[in-house]
Amino acid sequence: MKILSVVILAGFFIVFILTSSQAEGPNWKLYCTSEDVIYLYDARSITKSKGILRVSEKSVVREVKQYNYPQALTKIEEEGTDKMSDDLRKKTVDRLALQVTRRLYEIRCSPQRYRMITGMKYDNEGILIDSVTSLKWQSIEPGSIIERLHNEVCH
Repeated sequence: MKILSVVILAGFFIVFILTSSQAEGPNWKLYCTSEDVIYLYDARSITKSKGILRVSEKSVVREVKQYNYPQALTKIEEEGTDKMSDDLRKKTVDRLALQVTRRLYEIRCSPQRYRMITGMKYDNEGILIDSVTSLKWQSIEPGSIIERLHNEVCH
């Protein structure tokens, strides 16, 4: 009986841990939109250490028609798929067009500087298309998307 009580208690503990971690998932907040892209940051991801904020950000391409088709076609041809049918080519371009880009930024609120730690671009099926790593600090340009993110998380 004592072993059964311990097993039941352990089961409740595991369920509690799993459900509480799901409840604490990302909290995406809209901070900017453009004609073809929506920009969001994860409010729960923000951490601060030594005057530097870390924040996860993602951008989502809104529509296929806004995408740079020649660039996508070049990518397809570079991958050796230039013999595919026009229908298959269009489906492939559409898959590349609906993208989500995830980035991890470090932002200094004052002076206004930032750096992108990592950036990963995914197609609409969640397949990684490209990734970038950069540790170079850059100035935040007035009117830029990163300035909007800075203003959102630093104020």
